[in-house]
Amino acid sequence: ESPDFKAKELLVKQWNDSIEARNWLEAMNKAEKDKSDQQRKLSSLRLDYLSVLGGFAYAENEISKTKSEIESVEIILETEKDRASVYGNAQTITGYLSAIDGGRTKIEDNQRVVNEGNKDLTEKLQPALQRAQDDANAAKTAFDMRETGIKSQEEAVESLHLGDLRNQREEAKNLLQNITTTLERIDLYKQEKERREETRKALEKTLAEIAQKKEKAAQLDPLIRDAKVKMDTCKEMLDKQRDTVEKFTISLRQKLKVGDTCPVCMQEIKNGLPHEDELAKLVGGLQEAFTEAESTYQNLLNEKNKQDAEIKAAISSYQSAKDAFEKDTSLETAKRKVVDGCKLCGIEKIEETTPDKLDSLQKQTEKVVAELEKKISEGENKDAANKEQRKVLETMRKSLDTLKVAEQTALQAVNECKSKIATAEKLVETKKQEVSAAEANAAKYITGQWDFEWRENPKEFSDELNRKAEVYQNNIQRKQTLDNQLSKLTDDSNKVKEVIADICQLMPEWEALEAMNIVLLPDILRKANGVKSGTSTALVQLEKAETEFMVNSQNLEAFLVGHVEISKERLVELSGYAQQSVNDLNLSLNTGKNNVLTKKTLLDDVLRRQKEHRQDKPELKEEETVEALEMRIKDVDSMLDEILSKKSAVSQELRSDEEKKGLLGRLIEDANSKNAEYQKWSRLNQLIGDATGSKFRKIAQSYVLDSLIHSANSYMKTLTDRYTLKVAPGTFVISIEDAYQGYASRAASTISGGESFLVSLSLALALSDIGQQLAVDTLFIDEGFGTLSGEPLQNAINTLRSLHTKSGRHVGIISHVEELQERIPVQIQVIQEGNNSSSKVRVVSI
Repeated sequence: ESPDFKAKELLVKQWNDSIEARNWLEAMNKAEKDKSDQQRKLSSLRLDYLSVLGGFAYAENEISKTKSEIESVEIILETEKDRASVYGNAQTITGYLSAIDGGRTKIEDNQRVVNEGNKDLTEKLQPALQRAQDDANAAKTAFDMRETGIKSQEEAVESLHLGDLRNQREEAKNLLQNITTTLERIDLYKQEKERREETRKALEKTLAEIAQKKEKAAQLDPLIRDAKVKMDTCKEMLDKQRDTVEKFTISLRQKLKVGDTCPVCMQEIKNGLPHEDELAKLVGGLQEAFTEAESTYQNLLNEKNKQDAEIKAAISSYQSAKDAFEKDTSLETAKRKVVDGCKLCGIEKIEETTPDKLDSLQKQTEKVVAELEKKISEGENKDAANKEQRKVLETMRKSLDTLKVAEQTALQAVNECKSKIATAEKLVETKKQEVSAAEANAAKYITGQWDFEWRENPKEFSDELNRKAEVYQNNIQRKQTLDNQLSKLTDDSNKVKEVIADICQLMPEWEALEAMNIVLLPDILRKANGVKSGTSTALVQLEKAETEFMVNSQNLEAFLVGHVEISKERLVELSGYAQQSVNDLNLSLNTGKNNVLTKKTLLDDVLRRQKEHRQDKPELKEEETVEALEMRIKDVDSMLDEILSKKSAVSQELRSDEEKKGLLGRLIEDANSKNAEYQKWSRLNQLIGDATGSKFRKIAQSYVLDSLIHSANSYMKTLTDRYTLKVAPGTFVISIEDAYQGYASRAASTISGGESFLVSLSLALALSDIGQQLAVDTLFIDEGFGTLSGEPLQNAINTLRSLHTKSGRHVGIISHVEELQERIPVQIQVIQEGNNSSSKVRVVSI
């Protein structure tokens, strides 16, 4: 009935009644916020629209400038119209003129070679050949005479059979080595026997010590049992006495007070009852006896555990040493080595006299080795003298070989000179025919008046023609570039214009706006489409927010009309309470109501029983005397003692159960921790695990491919502004985004040959940057430039040049495109000479 209880009850009722109303109020607030957000977005889009207008105006100005540039280039091309056919065949004409100039130079060079060769042949080469032949014949005669004498001396040395003597000496030395080794093994075998006997005795001593420790530990068992019985007895007596005192204290304080008569001594109680501390002294002696018995038991138990641990450690150490002793084969191995060594020395059986036999065999073998050394020394001295003679003979052989080589060299020089003269004469005739044919072919293409006469000055005429042809081709390419640029600008301008018209239809009030800043706006079409899309979306969201606000506002007003006791401020206040807190409050209120009802029921029942008890007061029976009641009290006390004993046993079981519950809780906590760890690794296994490693490999490859495409796009920007490489999500498929087609994405297979080369070049350069361990210092590009011309070709060359400047890498271009000759600073040219298979290589720096 308290105000606080009623206020809480009212709060729960109003909270439950206003659930829908609070939702309407929240929806109204959200709709109001959405309206503000969309209006701010439209304000931001208005600024973007002004930026698009400025970019559109800039694009219109660029169209006018491009048209003016096209007109100026067309005027220049009109003045060169008469020479267009010559410029178109400039490469062909240059080839013919180069052949004429080079042919004339070759004719002069080869005629000079013929004259000089005839002179060298008669004056130098043929006389030198005759002298070399005479010197070689004389040296051959002297060599044959000395070789015959040396052979007879070598046959005498061979009769000594030095190889057999050396083998015998080696076998004797090996026998000496085996004898020495065997004697050492015999000493080691004796040492091993002594060591093994010492180990066996140590194991026996350890086993005896373990037996003594076990006997000493066994003597503690009866002492521990006695101490345990004494401790349990003291504990039981202490618990019984404590429970009796506690029971007596409770009974005493409930039944007796100052002025009552003591039921035992029948005297009046004049002073206050004894305090709990004084009553506790009644069990003080039993407590001290239990503490002493418990300490004795625990000390004996600790001593027993300590000795058990020492015995266990000693047994483990003994078992390890025993196992090692049983597994140790060192003695057998040493004996086997002695037997093997004796067999190598020719002794099949080991006896006590074996060392003496080995000493005797060693002395005999040393004597044999000395005799063999003497014979071998004599033979080696003779062999050394023969080798010295062979060295002299070898010197004569080398001299003879040198003279033969000089003879062959002189003969080869004569033949090469004759061949060179014949080849030069043939080249002179061939070049004359080639020059005549080239003059006739060049005359077919060259027309008009020029600053140089091409027959007299073919090189100068060729340079002038190439220079003017390059200017003419550059103007043609510039016109094509400007035409493409004009077409793209016009197309983009029309598309932007259409988007601007669509925006004005959505926002008619923007139609009167004018551009503030006329500047270049990159990606103007994408920007305009973004403004259009954003405006359309903002308008739809704004209309939706207004509708939501209106509907929820009407619902809320209807609710407030039907619930005058609840205001909008009260709804806001109720919204601050969480569902769980209201449920808890409601549960608390219901619990309070139930408690009141329960207490009232119990009170009514007690009052009823009290009334009935007073009406039906019991009377004592004849047999219910004081003595009989005292006997009944004693019986009850006896039963109480028995119950207290059982209580002590149950308390012990409860303590044991609590310990097991604690252990179980720790095990459950450990299991939960390990299960969480398992779930983490299981989740990782699901995401990246695979028996073949394919999942993780695909993830790693996707990151590498993404990095590769990002690097390739940085190179692509320097080559062309049209394409951007992309990877379809979840795949390894590479596509391209075309800026000239509204940034549409399409397959890489749809691009042309020149564009395909640019894409391939970007990917190749990106691959060369993929990592330090895989970095490429030198790149070779074989062909591919034939599909490029004009600005794309220049961009590609500039990009490749920058690689050396920025990263120190070298780039080699293998190509037949003549436009590259003036663009590559260092060239390795391969030039074929005539119609034969020989070529020359030269390095040219521009």
